[in-house]
Amino acid sequence: MKLIKKIIVSGFLIGTVFLVACTNSDQNRDEDIIPTNQNQQDESDLDIDIKLDNEEDLGEVKEFNMIARQFEFEPKEIRVKKGDKVKFNIESVDVEHGISILEYGINVDLPVGETIAVEFTADKAGEFLLSCSVYCGGGHPIMTGKVIVE
Repeated sequence: MKLIKKIIVSGFLIGTVFLVACTNSDQNRDEDIIPTNQNQQDESDLDIDIKLDNEEDLGEVKEFNMIARQFEFEPKEIRVKKGDKVKFNIESVDVEHGISILEYGINVDLPVGETIAVEFTADKAGEFLLSCSVYCGGGHPIMTGKVIVE
């Protein structure tokens, strides 16, 4: 029984010494990594562009009033610059239409007599097909337009 008590006490003492040694070692390491100004650059030498999550870095806002009718969009061609925020205010004047621009993930129904706002950021350069996405009659396949992003 005495032997068991000695083993338990010895184990406790060794564990305590080990714990204290590790704790002191961690404190010393924290002191070793305190930064010094020795190798730091002056702030005026740094070119830093910081953008907050809620801050938008867009070009101009380009707004277009459009008409959708069998079998055309007016205007037929829209030209914007890369980075512009684009807003289409589209009114369908005869039957239900839709507007689709696949490359921008746009596919919106346009009920008759309503003006629908469609917004996106022109973040890809190129020429993109704008098409009617709701069957609107025999000329439906030719109801297209073009968005040009320069």
